[in-house]
Amino acid sequence: MNIKFDDSSFINTATYKNFVLQNSGTGKLNVKVSFAEQALPVPNLKIIVSKDLGNYNVIFFDGLTDISGSVGPIILPTPPTNKDNMVIPQSIIYKITATYNGKSYDYEVSMYDGIQVLQNINVVLNGDKS
Repeated sequence: MNIKFDDSSFINTATYKNFVLQNSGTGKLNVKVSFAEQALPVPNLKIIVSKDLGNYNVIFFDGLTDISGSVGPIILPTPPTNKDNMVIPQSIIYKITATYNGKSYDYEVSMYDGIQVLQNINVVLNGDKS
């Protein structure tokens, strides 16, 4: 079942409360979409950032790339940073779905507390004559 992260019916669930408790940090995600190995930006491409939590497919972001083919920063919950530098930082994996001309591209991105991540997406025009 698809549901937005800030939906009031989801906020009242144990799934939401446990997720927020375990992911009190924040990371920033930027997405850049282009054709021809980053030569041409892709504006108005649909981007969805989501994560499966229990019986829910939780949508954290649903929007379009701007004229430069970019979207972000998207603020995402992450596990908090442990101040002990001898401990490997915990991460959380989100799914990015980019949809263009009816074709979807799926990516996974690891997010960390206090870190800004750039996900580049290259759209291939398989036989398009545009």
